[in-house]
Amino acid sequence: MEDSICPLVLVVDDEPSVREVFGVMLTHLGYTPLLASNGEEGVDVLRTRAGRVAVALLDVQMPGMDGPATMDALHTLEPDLPCVFVSGETGLYTSAALIARGGFSVLAKPVFLKELRRVFALVTNEADFMGAHKPFFSAD
Repeated sequence: MEDSICPLVLVVDDEPSVREVFGVMLTHLGYTPLLASNGEEGVDVLRTRAGRVAVALLDVQMPGMDGPATMDALHTLEPDLPCVFVSGETGLYTSAALIARGGFSVLAKPVFLKELRRVFALVTNEADFMGAHKPFFSAD
């Protein structure tokens, strides 16, 4: 059940166990996760919650619409939606290329709760311990 007080986070990952873990982590951090199994589903979820999603958490490597293509589609609906990429393997993409394309940050799997908390604090302006916005990389 969505709690209107908690910021909504769209999680798009093709692995059910990864989606579930991110859901638990985000709930623990005070967010309401919206889980999608692929890019197309993620776009549909965002469409139904226009203007209410605080950030998208996107796997880079997915069948069909990969993470960067998903971000592009999400940005056609909400150009300013921050997108955080997560991946065990970014494939043809480098972290720098994902940031240059419009990603907010890139986190390497496994993602630890402390990393997720720090990046989401930056995304949602809950903390300013890094000064002005600078892309955050956990690994390349």
